[in-house]
Amino acid sequence: MLLMSQFAKFAALMAVLGMFGFAVCAIHSTANACPFCSSTAQTLRQDMESMDVVALAELAKPSEADIDGTGVFQLTKIWRGEKVVGDKKTIDAPYFGPGKSDKKFLMLGGGTDEVLWSSPLPVSPATESYLEEVSKLTEESADRLRFYLKYLEHEENMLARDAYEEFAQAPYDDVKQIKSQMKREQLLGWIKDINVATDRKRLYFTLLGICGLPEDTSMLEKMLREEKPDGRPGVDACIGCYLTLKGESGLPLINELFLKNEKCPFADTYAAVMALRFHGSEGGVIAREKVVESMRLILERKDFADLVIPDLARWEDWTQIERLSKLFIDADPQTSWVRVPVVNYLRACPLPLAKEKLKELEEVDPKAVKRAATFFPIPQPSSQPASPEKNESSMVLPDTSGKNVIRLPLGARSHQLASSNPHQLSDRSLVLSGRPAMQVNQPVLMFVLALSLLTLGLAMWLIVSGGRHSSNLSTAPKRLPRS
Repeated sequence: MLLMSQFAKFAALMAVLGMFGFAVCAIHSTANACPFCSSTAQTLRQDMESMDVVALAELAKPSEADIDGTGVFQLTKIWRGEKVVGDKKTIDAPYFGPGKSDKKFLMLGGGTDEVLWSSPLPVSPATESYLEEVSKLTEESADRLRFYLKYLEHEENMLARDAYEEFAQAPYDDVKQIKSQMKREQLLGWIKDINVATDRKRLYFTLLGICGLPEDTSMLEKMLREEKPDGRPGVDACIGCYLTLKGESGLPLINELFLKNEKCPFADTYAAVMALRFHGSEGGVIAREKVVESMRLILERKDFADLVIPDLARWEDWTQIERLSKLFIDADPQTSWVRVPVVNYLRACPLPLAKEKLKELEEVDPKAVKRAATFFPIPQPSSQPASPEKNESSMVLPDTSGKNVIRLPLGARSHQLASSNPHQLSDRSLVLSGRPAMQVNQPVLMFVLALSLLTLGLAMWLIVSGGRHSSNLSTAPKRLPRS
C-alpha cells in the first residue's frame, strides 16, 4: 500500500513536470523553420539522437505475447550505445507481433544501467539503408538536407514523411544553400499532382521559389485565380512562391485577389498576410516599404485590420496614427478586437502624436487600454539591419526569434474560421503564426502558468495522500461523549 502511494506521488510529480516541460516547449518553439511548412513529429534522426542505444535486431524466439507481451531479439547492428550494450547479444523488448518474422527491427533504448526498450519498429531493406545513412550524417544542416532531398516523395511513405519533417524544421537560409541540388521539373510535377498532400505541396512551393524560373509564374497565377479551393492547394505557400519569382511586380495581383477584394474569404486573406509577412522578414526579394504598402490595404477591411497592425508596428510604419485612431473610435461590438492592437501600435510609436492619441482613446475605452498594458509589453520594433539582396532601401528585419506571437480574436473571427474551407487553411496554427507579430507579456504568462501548475500539483498531492490520512482517521479511537 505504501509502495502504491509512493508510486502515485511519483506519477503526480512526473505529470506536473511533464506539463511544465510541454508548456515551456510550446512557448519557446522555433519559428525559424520552413516558412510555410508545418512539422508534426520528431524525425527518425531526432529519435535516434535522443536515445542511449540505437540498434538493428532480428526476432530470435517466438513471441510470448500470450504470457507477458515480450519478445527476444538478436542484435545484428549497433549504431549508437555500443558501450551500454556491451557483450550482450540478445535483449527482451515489448513485442505483440507475429511469432515468427524474417524482418529486421529498429530498436531504441533509453538508460545506461538498465536499458528500457521501446516497441520494435519493423524496417524494410530500403529503410535499413536509410537509417544507416542517417546515422552517419553530420551536424551541418545543409549537408543533411542534401541527403533528405533524395527521399521526398519516396515510394515508402515513412521515409518520404521523415524527409519532409526534416525540411519543415530546417531554417530557410539552410534550405537555400542546396539550390543547385533541387530539380525544378520534379517540383513542378509534384505541385501539379493531385495525389500529393497539401502540406508537402507547401514545401515544394517553397523549394520552387528558390530554384524556379520567371516563366513558372504563369502556372502559379492560374492557380491563384482558381476559384475552386482544390485548384489552389497551400495558397499561402503558392503566394509566397509567386512573389519570390515575380518580385515587386507580382504585388498588384495579390492586392487585387486577396487584399482589396472584400469578397475574399478570411482564410485566403490570412494566407496572403502570411506570405507578405514572410517577404517582409526573410524573403530577400521585395523591398520592405512595398510590402508595407500592400499590408495597409487590409486596414480598409475593418473586420481584418487587426491582422496587420502588429506588423506595421514591428516595421516602424508610423504613418497610420490617425487612421488607426479612427478605427479604434469607430469600432463596434463586432470589430472591437481591433482596439488592443491599435493601443499597442501607439504604445510602440515614439512620436508625440501617438502619446496624445493614446490619451484620447483611453477616454473612449479605458478597459481596452488597460488590457493592452496588462497582457502585452510595449512592442519593440525590429532592430536587425538587413535588406533584400536586390534592394537596399528597405527598413529593418523583424525579430524572428520565435518569442513573438500574433493572436487572432475570438467571437466573430472564430466563426469565420469555422466557416472557412479547411483546404484553404494553412497547417500552421492561426493562433501562433509562423511569422510572429506581437509579443505576449511573458512574465504575466509565466506567473499564471506557475500558479496553475502549483495548484495542479497541490490537488494531486491531496488526492494521493488523502486516502492514507482518511484511513488513519477511520482507525483512530473515537472520542467519548462528555458526561
